[in-house]
Amino acid sequence: MNPTWIRWAAWGLWSLGLVGCAPHVIVLHDPLPAEAHNDLALRYMEEGAWKAAERALRRAIRKAPTWPVPYMNLGFLYARQGRWEDAFRAYARAVRLDGTCADCLNNLAWSALRSGRRRSLATAWVRRALALGGPERFRYHHTAAWVAYTRGDCAAALQEMAAALAGAPPAESFLYGMDADRMGHVCAGSDLYPFR
Repeated sequence: MNPTWIRWAAWGLWSLGLVGCAPHVIVLHDPLPAEAHNDLALRYMEEGAWKAAERALRRAIRKAPTWPVPYMNLGFLYARQGRWEDAFRAYARAVRLDGTCADCLNNLAWSALRSGRRRSLATAWVRRALALGGPERFRYHHTAAWVAYTRGDCAAALQEMAAALAGAPPAESFLYGMDADRMGHVCAGSDLYPFR
């Protein structure tokens, strides 16, 4: 027998023994509830860690598949990335789970506009959001304005934008005012400004 071979074999067995003795943490069951994963995802989104946020939201969905909040946040995550078709699917799932979620309905309508698909249904969704009301109602009027605008109904678009401006806090009324100005100028002309 070759003594070098024996030395290598002994060293290999000793190394395996050390690795086997090293402390390992194996998580067999995730102890965090869905709410904690959802909150963690929001933190990741604040930091711009999109993949980590998506993973945390997927875990929240696995833990509580009938809870609409992680689906809504997943839609928001996709919207922030410009993934409008994915956002639409996430918001649609949230609406299927809770048809009384006005924010979900509004965001579903907005993502339908942005994805370029199902625009005909956007009116119904934003109208349902407006009927449900809530503290974010001014945002629903803003979405309704863009829905009307993409249909070519300038009068309705400007009326909805006026309602959005009336209810918006100062920080957002400036942006809505810019949208209203753009709509007003375009509606005064012959061509509609393409929605992007």
